[in-house]
Amino acid sequence: MKICVYGAGAIGGYLATKLINSGHNVHVIARGENLASIKNNGLTVLYESSKEHAFVKASSEPPNEKQDYVFVATKTTSLFQIAPNLQKLASNGSVLIPLMNGIPHWYFFGMDSIWQNKRIDCLDPEGIISNTIPWEQIIATVVYPACELIGPGVIKHTYGNRFSLGEITGEKTRRILNLSSLLYESGLKAPIRKDIRSEIWVKLLGNLALNAVSALTSSTIEQILDNPKTECLIKKLMLETESVAKAHGIKFPITIEKRIEGARQVGNHKTSMLQDLETGREMEIDSIISAVQELGTYVNKETPTIDTILALLKQRAALANCYQIKK
Repeated sequence: MKICVYGAGAIGGYLATKLINSGHNVHVIARGENLASIKNNGLTVLYESSKEHAFVKASSEPPNEKQDYVFVATKTTSLFQIAPNLQKLASNGSVLIPLMNGIPHWYFFGMDSIWQNKRIDCLDPEGIISNTIPWEQIIATVVYPACELIGPGVIKHTYGNRFSLGEITGEKTRRILNLSSLLYESGLKAPIRKDIRSEIWVKLLGNLALNAVSALTSSTIEQILDNPKTECLIKKLMLETESVAKAHGIKFPITIEKRIEGARQVGNHKTSMLQDLETGREMEIDSIISAVQELGTYVNKETPTIDTILALLKQRAALANCYQIKK
């Protein structure tokens, strides 16, 4: 079985290391100093009291031959750029597994809804991604590990090993069963969800609120939730997110209080958005926050707290050259 990990940052590097050390044939796509380091030194994952190392095939371009599974571990902001490569891989029969945060561009595809096949404007305004990447070749994933790229080819793992899986149509196919087995064999949790969209929203409750406040305050998750005032703000953001999701038919299996307690377990971890801000990388503001605001307008749900935080965050990110405000 041939596996490609497209993007060897924190999550991609962590996943590739687990797959390689379980005996799988893995090809990693990376760039710049990260690529050079991986070619020379391999990948290293640092845990609290141990570390894991793996040598891997690495290049700046995807392989020409069919890959059974392609884990897309880039930022959502990179989809426009890499869409032609993903289209080529998909046309060869590769199954694509995006490991991305927030509302995905394909959210309304393959579902029975009045919004069926609707594009989300803030994610794909001209339909470039939707028209290039066939949604039928995608298996959805909700990513839970907390990791940080602390140097070229070096990943610090803080928490978690679960990658929840789901077909966009809700079916239990042979390809998703094989994928789940592959991940379990690599020491990862990979439950199959019939309704993956609900789990996307459960994770998004924390992602939207914690990423935004973390980036605006330069605080870790632990620092945010230990402060009563910022914890109160987190609850307001989560409540508005929950309201939008429920209006779109989502049923939450846990309360906001339990979601916050789950976030506390991550501890003294910098969110991905704060990591991007500090390192000058483009921030995933639209998939994590703007999309929720847009989906709220579809169902006439007001999101005043999200609106305010989003405006501040876009301004902060634009000043750091980590986000381009659209006119």
